[in-house]
Formats: sequence, C-alpha cells, structure tokens
Amino acid sequence: MKTALHSRSERRAAGRKATVGQSVVVMIVLSSRLLSPAGEIRGGSVEILRDRWGIPHIFAQTDADAFYGLGYATAEDRGFQMHYTLRVIQGRVSELIGKVRKVRGRGTSVDSDRRMRAFGFYRAAQRVAKNLDAEALRLLQAYCDGVNAYFRKHKSGRHPLFERLGLEPEPWTPADSIVSWWHLAQFFGPDGTRDLVASRMQDGGRGAA
Repeated sequence: MKTALHSRSERRAAGRKATVGQSVVVMIVLSSRLLSPAGEIRGGSVEILRDRWGIPHIFAQTDADAFYGLGYATAEDRGFQMHYTLRVIQGRVSELIGKVRKVRGRGTSVDSDRRMRAFGFYRAAQRVAKNLDAEALRLLQAYCDGVNAYFRKHKSGRHPLFERLGLEPEPWTPADSIVSWWHLAQFFGPDGTRDLVASRMQDGGRGAA
C-alpha cells in the first residue's frame, strides 16, 4: 500500500477544498428545496427560479441575458403597475379612466395629464435614451425585450385591471424605464422632483410630453 505524505499547508488546502465542496453540496440541496422553476426563456440562455417567497432568482449566461430575465420577471410581478404608472407620467391616464376627480387634493385626471405634459418628463427621458452610450443602451434594451416578451407570451391571464380599464400594454422602451426611475425618485429622495424639473427646463419646455 502506498502512503502519500503531505505538508501542513497541503493538508490545510485539502481541508479547505473539502469544506468548500461540502458547502457547494449543501447549497445545491437547499436550492433544490427552496427554488421552484419558473421556466427557461430566451432560447434557454436565461432561467428564472422563484423561492418560497416568490422572489425571482435569475441565472444567465451574459449580462444582456440577465437584464432580459430581470425585465421578464418584473413584468410578471408588476406589469400592470408599470404600464398604468407610465400612462400617468406620459399625461395619458384620462385615456383609461376618463375625467374623474382625485380622491385626495384638488383637480381631476385631466388636470393631472395637463400638468405632466407641461413638465415634459417623458420627452426628456426620450432625449436621454437617445444619448446613452452603446453598452448602456444595449443592456437597457435587453431589459425592455424581456418585458415585451412576457406580455407577448401571456396575452391571457393578466392582471384583471388590464381588461377592466382597457389598458393594452404597448412595447416597453428604454425611455419608459428611464422616466419610471425618475418617477420613483420622487418618493425616495427630496431632490427627485427638482431633478426632474431641471431636466425639463434643459429641454426648453417645448411641446407636449
């Protein structure tokens, strides 16, 4: 019987490898228990698994694939919120609900549309999207492709408010993502609205949103 002698450093390295190997096995076992497949998309290059809390875990081969998967999962979780809020930002919510009085504050949905068009946030977002560098635009477009792929695949079984309001999802664009981020900024930082107005002023306030 042959006996191999190893130095202390070799034994420590072997121990670390064993520990890492055991950890990987434990992670695989736990993953198989916690994650359930939500399906492969984009020709199998993207896989979305959801854990017991419904949180999506995206496995992708490239950065663009990961952004695609993120867009797909976001559309699945928040599709109605995305498209309805976009209509508000664009100054088009009256197309869906007509002229109705706000529950809080003064004014109507038409007043809101006029104000959003006067601010011109969406027009500013379109300008920003046109000036993105090639790599940023490529990744953002991959996200949009994921959003649009979800709605093409799921023409039925959508949130019931889509049908109730007659809201048909339009193709999601990089400008849609940018202006949605700006809109969220108003709720997470005191400078959100000021930055939006500054962007609008740079545009010169020309035309409707």
